Amino acid sequence: MLKSNRDITFPTAPDLEDIEDIRRWIRAMVSTLKEMGENIFDDLNRLENLPVYANNSAAVAGGLVAGDFYRTGADPDIVCVVH
Repeated sequence: MLKSNRDITFPTAPDLEDIEDIRRWIRAMVSTLKEMGENIFDDLNRLENLPVYANNSAAVAGGLVAGDFYRTGADPDIVCVVH
């Protein structure tokens, strides 16, 4: 089930006169951007493995809850949100 509720906080820019603050800030930014990229790939992997249900009722009967994602498996293969 795909659930994505991430709050990414970017580090505050440093005083440009202190090189060590700038280095720490750059490291923090790289770490934050890396985390964002990992989150995107995690979500894409989950999208590829969404469960297949014919409709919302079938998804609920299958154990999904409001806010979960599923796909219909039809042509086109539509991604839906349980409500």
